[in-house]
Amino acid sequence: MSSNENDFTNYSGENLPNRDAIFDASLLEGVSPGWSSPLINSLRGLKILGQGPAMMPLSDNTIGLPFVTRPQLNLTDDNISRSEKLVSLYGAGQNSIGAYIRGMLDERWAASNAGKILDNRMPFIVPLTTFIKTSTGFSDLQLSIETSEPGLRSQVYQRVASKLEENGVYSINQTYYNPKPSVIQALFQYWEDYISEVVSGDRQVTPRDWYLMGNRIDYDCRIYHLIMNKDAMFLEHIFATIQSIPTTYPAGAIASIDTTQNTLRGEGQDDFTVQFSSAGQRQDEFGLIQSFNEHSFLYNPGIMPNVRNNNFRELSNEEYIAYSGGAYPLLLPRSYKGRTGIKLTWWVPKNE
Repeated sequence: MSSNENDFTNYSGENLPNRDAIFDASLLEGVSPGWSSPLINSLRGLKILGQGPAMMPLSDNTIGLPFVTRPQLNLTDDNISRSEKLVSLYGAGQNSIGAYIRGMLDERWAASNAGKILDNRMPFIVPLTTFIKTSTGFSDLQLSIETSEPGLRSQVYQRVASKLEENGVYSINQTYYNPKPSVIQALFQYWEDYISEVVSGDRQVTPRDWYLMGNRIDYDCRIYHLIMNKDAMFLEHIFATIQSIPTTYPAGAIASIDTTQNTLRGEGQDDFTVQFSSAGQRQDEFGLIQSFNEHSFLYNPGIMPNVRNNNFRELSNEEYIAYSGGAYPLLLPRSYKGRTGIKLTWWVPKNE
């Protein structure tokens, strides 16, 4: 046997007992749980005795984060002064809650009336993520099946007659903690009052000209659900509506009076629930990651890839808890402690 053959035999013999450890090390660099993990063992073949679930850990993804994009309402002085429902926003102090709501719903107005409360570079409605209690899931998906007429022997043939997509209309209910002052209540009241006014045309409240010419809706939004890994860093699933419109306002609960309780605190103040009528949904597509990031670029061009590192820095994992807020989210490929995937990264100005 040549020396090369002998070296090869020795190399193989030495490493054969360590094969599982070598495979583990290589697989753990990616998204696999490892060659010798209970899950991989249960997937490799049928277990003779017992059941698979007893061998492996169950899914432990975190609750997740909802993000609601900002609409593009036309809340100029001229427009809101025509409506008695919207005119109370007129002349709101620059750093008041009224100005915050007006700017959150109309980023063009906010660009000319910058205040300290509202960061106009933020692409999502901040309190709808910060104060979320529940956000109901999306529609279940189902393939439509068509069947033939029964034959001579009553045999029936079937075929798939649809794609695994949801392009219809469904509802998403979101419930929020209700902070004082009632910023979430006011935000939805003005948002939905604007929708009512601009659709009916009773008081000549109109969208901006380019929305009319482009046959576009300025009062809708998109809802994202990010389902995260247990470390709340890496993305496990991403869901998004194609279009969502808030359709309910719980005026009845707000107006209720009940003096029979042993408290003077009004009813229905603990939370606030709104229903969104949503059309279409998509999930776990790379295009959703791109649209999430591009929506951020639309509001904050300084965070685009070609200039990002000149203007912003990425928060380290250790800074998440200590940082007081105001970071901008992006979904980017990252590696951390042997884990590789799409990570929810947070970016802040370089001087912070």
